[in-house]
Amino acid sequence: MSKEAAAAILVQTMFTTDPAMQHLLMSHAKLGNAQPETIAQFIVPYYAAMLRAIESGTSNGRGGNSSART
Repeated sequence: MSKEAAAAILVQTMFTTDPAMQHLLMSHAKLGNAQPETIAQFIVPYYAAMLRAIESGTSNGRGGNSSART
């Protein structure tokens, strides 16, 4: 799985499983009349931060499938 796909899945999981994040997203969507573009613009920073976290974890040996093997 690519780092980009992993980041997207993690962000999706974060917003679909945490009621506080769902409320935050819906509150923001109401401000922009719930247009898909408004919601996407709100989520992009979370995706970018998750991708950076994955990439920094991979660069120091903690990411990817190698951490799952013992």
